Amino acid sequence: MVDSEWLLDDFGVEVEDAVPVETGADENALLWRVVAGDGRVHAVKLSRAEGIAGLVLTSRLGVPGVPRPLLARDGRPWSVREGRRLSVVPWVSDRPAFRSGLMTAGRWRAYGRLLAAVHAAQEPVAVELPCIGDGLAVVTELAGEVRPVDGPLLDLWRRRDAAAKVGELLGEAGRLAAVLPPAPLVVSHGDPHLGNVLLDDAEGVWLIDWDDAMRAPREWDLMLVLDLGFFGVTERERAWFLDGYAAEVELDLERMAYYRIVRHLEDILLFARQVMRGHDADQAMGILREIL
Repeated sequence: MVDSEWLLDDFGVEVEDAVPVETGADENALLWRVVAGDGRVHAVKLSRAEGIAGLVLTSRLGVPGVPRPLLARDGRPWSVREGRRLSVVPWVSDRPAFRSGLMTAGRWRAYGRLLAAVHAAQEPVAVELPCIGDGLAVVTELAGEVRPVDGPLLDLWRRRDAAAKVGELLGEAGRLAAVLPPAPLVVSHGDPHLGNVLLDDAEGVWLIDWDDAMRAPREWDLMLVLDLGFFGVTERERAWFLDGYAAEVELDLERMAYYRIVRHLEDILLFARQVMRGHDADQAMGILREIL
């Protein structure tokens, strides 16, 4: 259950009703839809105490379509007790873009404009965001962790020849990393796929879950919007998005290909860990079968 006393003491939110919400792949977070005594509705998240950069960023961005977190009584956009962090943002919608099937041309263009505004944010907004690098160490570290030793995951590994596939990914990543030139870093959401986009009733879009906020070349975010095959974005939808994004820079397709490999390895590691830890293990195993 959501901690009503904590919410009231630190955020002044009196809980009238609270309903748990599925948090997807994040096994370290709990989320509730909370109706307050004044009728306002909030998304209340309980997670580990670290990882505050995204909350600081969204409290400063001021970009339409980015929910701004409530400030606690001490002025911070979070509250920490016993190593856990509580954050509160306005509840904007319960309609994820990837489920609704209602991403119209207008919404795709609106999403392009939203992400362009994020990428255009000036340095003072960026606080101390982590940076993503282009070095091969990013993927070799990931691959080094994906080494199952027993149980059903090892069986899947053998049947899908996962070690060979990871090796191929590393080889291609090495080739790309060797030719990538330096790139300017922009304020980035870090995980802006359609699972983190909500739709409202006025053709608007909202970008949520800023836990992975970082400074990175714009291609990282754009790869996750345009090239993440899991969500099946069509060529026409890509064109609508880029029309709204209206970038005056030429996108580096090789950098996007490199980041696509990084993300692929991250997903393998994420779902392999879930299987080994028993967190939504059946669902995680099913996803691994699709991506290996």
